[in-house]
Amino acid sequence: MKEDIINKIINYDNKNNLSWTSVYKEVLKDLKLDKEINNHDLLHSIVKELTNLGYDIEPIPFKLNKYK
Repeated sequence: MKEDIINKIINYDNKNNLSWTSVYKEVLKDLKLDKEINNHDLLHSIVKELTNLGYDIEPIPFKLNKYK
């Protein structure tokens, strides 16, 4: 589940200039994980994993920048 979320976020094409939280929620809905939207532990682990993979999250509009 977590890997699917991370892959979708990394490959997300932010054509509508959505914010980070909007993209996160949209990805969860896309994966039929609506019930996890308020799961702060999941959010924390996704952010941590993206950081471990070498990404900075720019929140508005959402964009990932590779720093490693």
